[in-house]
Amino acid sequence: MSRRPTKAADNPFCKARIEAARYNEKLYSKEGAAELLGVSVSTLSDYELGLTKIVPPDMVVKMSNLYNAPELENYYCTEMCPLGCDIPKVEAVDLDRITVKALASF
Repeated sequence: MSRRPTKAADNPFCKARIEAARYNEKLYSKEGAAELLGVSVSTLSDYELGLTKIVPPDMVVKMSNLYNAPELENYYCTEMCPLGCDIPKVEAVDLDRITVKALASF
């Protein structure tokens, strides 16, 4: 089985899974990731291939946590969520600064 996705290679969910596989070998395969996420392999494949137009928000949160990729939540809100179309895009490097800024305001 190939460890390099071809059709889904540019998908943010696939990219985040592959990046996370550097730290958790089970995430190299869709089978392993699907098991950890509690979804079927075909469902995860649909997310990564863009066949599912709106991924359920709770699944985005699960993927974000499992893959240690908070940028997936921002991607979802700015690109997929019909309510979040006005939310500004945030680069992954900026997320830690936003968190620090938000905590400092308390």
